[in-house]
Amino acid sequence: MFTHQFLTKYKKRKTYGKIPRRAIGECIEYWYCNKIKAVSPIDFNSIQLIGNEYNLFGQVIKTVTNGIRISAEHEVWEDGELKSKTKTEYLNDPLNITGYSQVLKQTETNIVTGEETITIYVIGHQRISQIVVKNGTEQEYYFTFDGHGSTRVLLDVAGAIAQIFAFDAYGNAIGFDPSVALTEFLYSGEQFDSKIGQQYLRARFYDPATGRFNRLDHSLGI
Repeated sequence: MFTHQFLTKYKKRKTYGKIPRRAIGECIEYWYCNKIKAVSPIDFNSIQLIGNEYNLFGQVIKTVTNGIRISAEHEVWEDGELKSKTKTEYLNDPLNITGYSQVLKQTETNIVTGEETITIYVIGHQRISQIVVKNGTEQEYYFTFDGHGSTRVLLDVAGAIAQIFAFDAYGNAIGFDPSVALTEFLYSGEQFDSKIGQQYLRARFYDPATGRFNRLDHSLGI
């Protein structure tokens, strides 16, 4: 029996000053076949629990308010035993030239060992570089993108190729393992969470293995 729980906290962005900032929590449970079973967001201001439920065919019963992720806790249990637990905190810049909230700094802490990894990003019209600080050592890499905005090559400070990436049409990795990639910003230049195998797109997550989002689009379109 395998249980995968993922807690995410969000903050609502201000819209013309009418919607106040608030924290949203989310617990995502998965079926054994890695399909989402339920998404339960928590409004920490009103202590109100709202749920998204899915069947094995991915049919959505309810949707939730979107927001910007500020922290995430990840636990993996096997046969009732806690195997790993990590907490990641995100420093976001919602007002930048890209037009979307971007992560400037993320701090991942292994709750069991206390090991900490800090990643700092430099943002311009696109993501320019990242600096990873771990165990007292510092590594810096520079991004290069294709026409789709996907990260294709990471360069070190000397301009040498550190890692090359390739993807299929749905964003699945070709020839590399995303869980050991030197960056989390991969297909379409967005952040891939290897712990749950999905891409974080602010309002919702995208699963490249199925080519589906984890919930309906909040906008019905025109």
